[in-house]
Formats: sequence, C-alpha cells, structure tokens
Amino acid sequence: MESIFQEFNRYAGLLGGGMPAVILLGLFTKRTSGAGILIGLGVSLVATFLLLFTDVHALYYLPTAIAVCSVVAYAASFVLPNRRPLDGLTIFTTRKT
Repeated sequence: MESIFQEFNRYAGLLGGGMPAVILLGLFTKRTSGAGILIGLGVSLVATFLLLFTDVHALYYLPTAIAVCSVVAYAASFVLPNRRPLDGLTIFTTRKT
C-alpha cells in the first residue's frame, strides 16, 4: 500500500466511477435507457478493474470509468431504446413556466 489517498482513489474509481456518468446521461440526454446504463456500468467496472493490473496512476481511474461508462451506455441505448415517456425528467423535457 503506497498511501491511503491512492487506495481511496483506486477504490472510489473502481466502485463509484460510473455513477457521475449515469447522472449526467440521465439529465442531459433523451436517448439513455435503463438497460444501456446497466451495460455501461458493467463495462466501466470491468475496465476499471483491469486498470488495477497496469501501471496507470490511481487518479486516472475515476475519469476513465466516467468516460467508459458514458460512451458505452450511450451507445448501448441506441441498441436498447427507452420505451417510457421522459416528460419532466431531462433538461430537454422540463415544463416551461
């Protein structure tokens, strides 16, 4: 163990890295589906886990997880589209008052 800060960043990136991507995709896209999000989170978890066995610094785990989850979830949402109405759930479907 090198330092507690690096260990914290390592496990925060591994376990929570995809959550900011989920929030951003949910707020700013109309295309994102639940199945796409789950696929993105799974691929992000695997990709970040594989980084544990490389010489990549722990500070890169979180940005890598966010990027991988965003790209994979958005791409998977094209294959598995959302079938529920999104009225009021994204910034593009809010009610104008």
